[in-house]
Amino acid sequence: MGVIQRQGIKNSLVNFIGIALGFYATLFIYPLDWDLYGSIQYWISGAALLVPILRLGSNALIPKYYPYFEKNRIPGFLGMVLQVTALSVVGMSLIIVVLAWIFQDSNFLQRLQLSQHDALLIYLFCLAFIANNILQLQAANSRRIVIPDLISNVGFKLFLMSLILGSYYGFLEKEMAGPLLILFYLGSASLLLVYVISLGKFSITGFSWRSLSQPFKRELRTYWLLGVLNSLGLILAYKIDIFIIGSSLDNESVGYYSLFLFMTNVMMVPMNSLSQISGPEISESFEHDDIQRIERIYKKTSNNLLVIGTVILVTIWIGILFLLEVMKNGSELEPFINCLFFLGIAKIFDLSTSVNHLIINYSKWYRYNLLFLLLVSALNIALNLILIKDYGIVGVAFATMSSLLIFNTIKTLFIYQKLKIHPFNKRTLVIYAILSVGLISGTLLQSTHLFPSDVLNLLVYCGLSAGLFSLLFYALKISPELNAIADRFLKR
Repeated sequence: MGVIQRQGIKNSLVNFIGIALGFYATLFIYPLDWDLYGSIQYWISGAALLVPILRLGSNALIPKYYPYFEKNRIPGFLGMVLQVTALSVVGMSLIIVVLAWIFQDSNFLQRLQLSQHDALLIYLFCLAFIANNILQLQAANSRRIVIPDLISNVGFKLFLMSLILGSYYGFLEKEMAGPLLILFYLGSASLLLVYVISLGKFSITGFSWRSLSQPFKRELRTYWLLGVLNSLGLILAYKIDIFIIGSSLDNESVGYYSLFLFMTNVMMVPMNSLSQISGPEISESFEHDDIQRIERIYKKTSNNLLVIGTVILVTIWIGILFLLEVMKNGSELEPFINCLFFLGIAKIFDLSTSVNHLIINYSKWYRYNLLFLLLVSALNIALNLILIKDYGIVGVAFATMSSLLIFNTIKTLFIYQKLKIHPFNKRTLVIYAILSVGLISGTLLQSTHLFPSDVLNLLVYCGLSAGLFSLLFYALKISPELNAIADRFLKR
């Protein structure tokens, strides 16, 4: 757990820096040129949707099969991944071109109004994303995730801010923004390549398909093809709510919901960091049949993530009304603050079940994950469509919470049935009790104004909440790992 803690905490700090930069830019820089910012987000969003289709499941092979190649001393692991990725990209690109030509006059493509310029930029962004992701995952196999995230996350936000400022002050023509961003991602990939080489993990030569047994090749092909279905399933399970709101209501409602979603996503920063570094550890443990090691990771990450998530959610819940009072037109969002509550509870349970998705994905039962995704996707879509009619975005938030609670419960029960391990212990109950007290207290304090200044109320309430609950968890020694980190920090 030492390397998981160190890399997870460092990477979380990097991501929090990225969030802070994004928040500052949203308030003061992006509004300077909403048109350019919107164009960039359109290109990036389009590329993000295209990535899982082009690469299929080749990215999933990296953490899954790297331990097997290392254990059996098979050379050229990254070379194998690049071969599979190239085959996926070329094959799917040809299929997309043929389908676009056949259906070029269809109503669907006409409604997209996608220009050739935008289509080319989206495609090039997609290729750049795939290259960066492969190198990031390979670095994670060496338990190194901080530098890659610093380059791709913080670096991107700083570069994006530079583009907006350059356009606003006349130093940059808007037509150059797309090519410059592509150059940024190529530069990012180059830096990641140098970093992976420095780690000694750029193994692209010496691989031969003949070195793999026929049963293993069949398993690899199955995992590769199932990877794309898992990626699409995750989009339907976790991302469909925004699409349904935009289709059923209006863009204003999308904006309201997106704000609450952004707030709760802050809770997931440590989870995303730990998932990157825990994935290779869990995959390696399965390769050596070390279930006890997996159980230790399972329980410790659950407690640590749940403590951090509880402090963040209670702090946000106590300060939400003060924040809306500070924001311009924030009063329009007050009727919908239950969205924050429902989404927050969904994320809390997601954190408490920690790395259950990784355990299933890297086990021999990985096919079941697709079944679970299909079930929860269908449930999520159905609940969203039913509840949005009468309850609007609050109904969507409740539907999302219900779907994710069921999804994580199914996965947790499945792991217990197969491996006889689960992430919970007595400390879990204590954390949930403290969370309940915090949310109830927050509800009572939300309308209590100790000071005439809304900004001062926001700072004092949120500061006291974060400080008091952090001290409470420290005093109760709920998480020995977090306490040890706090002790080292205090000594310094």
